[in-house]
Amino acid sequence: MRKIKILGIAPYEGLKNVMDTIASQRTDIEMTTYHADLDYAPTLLSGLDLETYDAILSRGGTALTLKTLTTLPVFDMELSYYDVLNAITLAEGITNNFSIVCYPSIAVLAEQLGEILNHDLNILITYSWDDTVKHIDTLKKQGCELIIGDMSACRYAKECNIPNMLFNSGSATIKKTLDQIVDFSKYYLNYQIENRLVKTKMIERDEMYLIYDETGILTYSSIKAPSHFLTTETRKLIPDVKKYGHTVTIKNNKGSSYKLTGEKAVLSDIYYYYFFIEVNKKAELELTGSIIKSEPQKTSSQFFSFLYQHKAYNAIRRKIEDISKTNLPVFLEGEEGTGKDRLAQIIHNTSRLQSYPLFTINCESLTDNEVKELIGNTNSPFYNNDYTFYFKNCNYLSTTLIEQLITFISFTNMSRRNRLLLSWRIEDTESNTLSNREYLVNKLSCVHIILPNMSHFIDEIPKLVNIYISELNKTHGMQLAGIEPEALSLLQGYRWKNNLDQLKRVINEAFFGTHGTYIKTSLIADILRRESFSNRRFNTNSCNLDLSGSLKDITYNIILQVLQEENYNQSATATRLGISRTTLWRLLKQG
Repeated sequence: MRKIKILGIAPYEGLKNVMDTIASQRTDIEMTTYHADLDYAPTLLSGLDLETYDAILSRGGTALTLKTLTTLPVFDMELSYYDVLNAITLAEGITNNFSIVCYPSIAVLAEQLGEILNHDLNILITYSWDDTVKHIDTLKKQGCELIIGDMSACRYAKECNIPNMLFNSGSATIKKTLDQIVDFSKYYLNYQIENRLVKTKMIERDEMYLIYDETGILTYSSIKAPSHFLTTETRKLIPDVKKYGHTVTIKNNKGSSYKLTGEKAVLSDIYYYYFFIEVNKKAELELTGSIIKSEPQKTSSQFFSFLYQHKAYNAIRRKIEDISKTNLPVFLEGEEGTGKDRLAQIIHNTSRLQSYPLFTINCESLTDNEVKELIGNTNSPFYNNDYTFYFKNCNYLSTTLIEQLITFISFTNMSRRNRLLLSWRIEDTESNTLSNREYLVNKLSCVHIILPNMSHFIDEIPKLVNIYISELNKTHGMQLAGIEPEALSLLQGYRWKNNLDQLKRVINEAFFGTHGTYIKTSLIADILRRESFSNRRFNTNSCNLDLSGSLKDITYNIILQVLQEENYNQSATATRLGISRTTLWRLLKQG
């Protein structure tokens, strides 16, 4: 018996990776997996030749939608009790004020677990996208702090700036469903009619195309209304494709250049001729490594989105909302790792130019030649309108480059035609560098925003860690349940020199170094010990106490130094300092 051909549609990337891994370990199936959420799945389905598959494997709301769009059997990877329990346990490590928004099949499991655990879970059942929107809008008004759900619920919660957590499917669930498909297909295949369509040749080609049958009749077009020019020129090429099997030619029409690529296919003993069409208009400047173009997007890291709702960002949020309808330049200043890039993305996403591209110019690697191309080449994006330009780490720009950019911006009215965002990393106190900062802010009349550092979020570290673990679970298809309380104490007591980026890097290393259910205290202690050693390598005076601060700061520095010398063993540190562990914990939190 031939292998069962399965179309896998995963609502998130982490699930796709797990599905691919499990499928590669089996010899009885051949699975092609795509990443498509509830909204994109119907579009994906319409572009595939479904008759080349025996069954579809998906999950939740996406599976329900697919059942209405195809006659192929659709199998739902229903969550297990363990999948639901894992999500609830992880959520309880973040907040008690959470709600579950899900389809009926998941709601049944959650309700039963709530009864077993004697938990009063707030479960809202959804049957459609409209239901999901209505439930989450209500939860937002009620002050809900976290939403657990499927991809559609998590996506809308993210749009509402509500932290969210996805129900992850475990490998056992996927294996069980694949077994069901194989058993079913043993009988189903006897009645299935195999019929391959020409459109299968187009699945992996992101181009316009026309398809003709062997009589020259246009049987399919990806263009809604192909022009007379295109149909005439491609039909002229059919004899060459018949003879040689392939042809390529360039045709010009009304100022545009068209590359026409023709190929031949034989399916079900019928010849088809298809032509891929590439249109070249005004050639844009080729972007180099220091310049990155980002297409409009709404996704953002839940890690930073959670912090963005913190009271330390209240004034910043109000300021961004006030300027969202303007083109005012914004100057973002903060220490390394405070999230300047993320905040720049948020400003772009909430501006009137959110549907236009965002260009990031990395000033740390920007060369004189790149600046000359951006300014002197009329095909440069600098000459377009309604774009957003993010000049990242302007503290690395020389005085000469800053003057060149300011002159160009003023001469071309660039800041009026587009939106300018600039970031400045606080690390250099040389007078000429500080004068450059003032020059930029004043010459461009920037709105000045200073980002808070990690010291403002020490009490939020437990929630941040669990949120990031949830993101890593989703991305990599794993199911870590959390982190040991003692490990959280160590993280809260650590002085984060590189702020959020450093915290994420530490948790990321601990996540992949964990082989059980929880991240161990010993692992966190070992990572922080190496972090401290790395910091001391670049700061030869780190062992000397700084007595210039307040008594509170001096006390904290003494405790931190002893803690590091004792390899982050809190009991040994408390004994050495002659205080209780409770007092040590209190002093670390106050620091």
